[in-house]
Amino acid sequence: MKKQVRILIVDDEPIIREVLQVAFEEQAWQVMKADSGEDAARRLEDEQFEVLVVDKNLPGMSGVEFIREVRKRDRTIRILLITAYGSVESAVETLNLGIDAYLEKPFPNVYDVARSVKVALGRFDDRWLSDLAPSADSSGRAAAPVAGGRNLAVVVGAPDERIRTWILQHVERRDAVEAYGTAAEVLEAVRRRAPDLFIVEAGFAQPDTTELIAQVRKAAPRVACIVIAESLPLVAIRALIDLQVQTLIDTKVDSEKLRRQINDLVGRLRTAAHV
Repeated sequence: MKKQVRILIVDDEPIIREVLQVAFEEQAWQVMKADSGEDAARRLEDEQFEVLVVDKNLPGMSGVEFIREVRKRDRTIRILLITAYGSVESAVETLNLGIDAYLEKPFPNVYDVARSVKVALGRFDDRWLSDLAPSADSSGRAAAPVAGGRNLAVVVGAPDERIRTWILQHVERRDAVEAYGTAAEVLEAVRRRAPDLFIVEAGFAQPDTTELIAQVRKAAPRVACIVIAESLPLVAIRALIDLQVQTLIDTKVDSEKLRRQINDLVGRLRTAAHV
């Protein structure tokens, strides 16, 4: 028997909780509600949920703070952030925390939120590399883990040669790294060999960076993605969240912070089972 989807709505506005509950229950999902991050945290101690729908501006613990605490112990639960006050800062932070959608209130159609939940539930569940099946060698045996983690295939795409060089300085030499300055070269490389990691500068025009990521994901559905950008508008960051980009790094950060952010994702890729 198929497991019933359990959703926790976390919002301090009763009307929002009620309209979302109606839309979700029409999908035969089991709905629970909390009016604060603290209340939601208590519920998570005793109950399991597949999806959290969280308002950003909660009283007491904010929605972003609540998501940060959830992610410390659960990398795979689906999380949708809803807000009446969208900002670049919150979008970037929650992207890096692994949310599945960033939705702005008032909703044009509350059933659009239900559709966003369906999209999140339908994705291949390797965003945080927690439950990947080992690959097999030619004899059919599962591949043995590599001491210190496996080497990675990495494709770097950056039209700016300076940024391309800067990125390469932060990628370990043990990995098979290919770097390109045009979208055509990137796509040719990805189709030739599906990489584990795609690091891309948000400077492509034809196609633009979000379309390039979509094409790379189509050719290599399980590739992890890091985007490097100096500044992006909120609409672009929301698009990156929809594309399930794992990490967005500002080119203005200091070199050591950049290295830590890249190494955090690379470390999970190295220790994940082969795909």
